Amino acid sequence: MQPNKTILIGGAVILGIGVIRAATNKKPETPVLAGGVAFLVLASILDALGPGPSKVATALVALAATTVVITELPSVYSAVSNVLKKAQSVGA
Repeated sequence: MQPNKTILIGGAVILGIGVIRAATNKKPETPVLAGGVAFLVLASILDALGPGPSKVATALVALAATTVVITELPSVYSAVSNVLKKAQSVGA
């Protein structure tokens, strides 16, 4: 059985943005990692149950990743931009 690339990439996006958001807000990253991994484990179990449940798992992860990108990416982008501006002003 081949790994479902949509679930893997979607999980990486969800976890990556979640960890960055938690770090920029000075919140603990552990709940983000635990929730993301638990979601991916459940999606992977659903994926292993057959072709029908696999489609549902793929759709759920794709929806979750899209929602995370739409809601969290602008604030993560602005936080990273602020850090880069501060680093350039200190170095200049």
